[in-house]
Amino acid sequence: MWHKMWGEGSLNAHVLMQYYDLKASTFIWTGNGSRFVWWTTGGSRNRLHRNSLHAREDQRWNPYSRHQDSRVSMPCVLFAASPSELRLKGGTNAEMAPQIDYTMMVFKPIVEKFGFKFNCDIKMRGYYPKGGGEVLVQMSPVKQLSPINLTDRGSVTKIYGRAFVAGVLPFKVAKDMAAAAVRCIRKEIRDLYVNIQPVQEPRDQAFGNGSGIIIVAETSTGCLFAGSALGKRGVNADKVGIEAAEVLLANLRHGGTVDEYLQDQLIIFMALANGISRIKTGPVTLHTQTAIHFAEQLAKAKFTVKKSEDEEDASKDTYIIECEGVGMTNPYL
Repeated sequence: MWHKMWGEGSLNAHVLMQYYDLKASTFIWTGNGSRFVWWTTGGSRNRLHRNSLHAREDQRWNPYSRHQDSRVSMPCVLFAASPSELRLKGGTNAEMAPQIDYTMMVFKPIVEKFGFKFNCDIKMRGYYPKGGGEVLVQMSPVKQLSPINLTDRGSVTKIYGRAFVAGVLPFKVAKDMAAAAVRCIRKEIRDLYVNIQPVQEPRDQAFGNGSGIIIVAETSTGCLFAGSALGKRGVNADKVGIEAAEVLLANLRHGGTVDEYLQDQLIIFMALANGISRIKTGPVTLHTQTAIHFAEQLAKAKFTVKKSEDEEDASKDTYIIECEGVGMTNPYL
């Protein structure tokens, strides 16, 4: 499964995860004239620069969401021989990828249900087109992953989030995004307090100018859903806030237990887990279909996707994704 991150400067990363015979590896090319790094699970080759994986880059370029590389590398380092550290540089809040806040607020607490923990430290936020952000991810290996069962959504109990501005953008933009999002959500969900905090990012913790918003809904059973949007030149702040709110509301309407962005990110962990995992989703995305295809072909995991038979889902486009994981075992633990 190829994960390609293109930058016009010195960092072009092609990350190849292969699960032939249940072995994982990551292949990273660090740019013109740079050396190749072959990083495999276990052994000593993942211990680069004192157990850290670094890639040099030209900070003027590389604006895209490099923290996505942590998702690709995670299944590799979970089955390594020793703790690993990934230092990722580039955009943290950029188009065409979940914001780093999504990783912290939604992806992390849900994926840790597979039985592992990881730390994600935002050293510097970076925005399009300059990039310049830096995220440090640390995790320890595990013997096996536990299966998950996310089929009971429960009821929404909390809605919260953050609307941010960085650099020269006025704080009023953050307040306007937050207020517009709250108004939009209150039209559909009237019995909950919606707590979206406007934030001015400290200048020593953000590189360049940027704005955006992320809103999270939490349920009584621990499910998490999100809607987000980024500010753009010439786009009214109210419109950005409303866009994020509408994405969140759409993800709440389908009756699933994960949002459209999380569903495909759980597939590889379901495939490697020791046992049967189930998640309830809304419409199955093309990303999820692709992830299932490669997990079945490479890891030999078995997936089934079927319409939810719950009475409450009868009128909704809701599905159950079930996987009999391969029970990958770390030979070094």
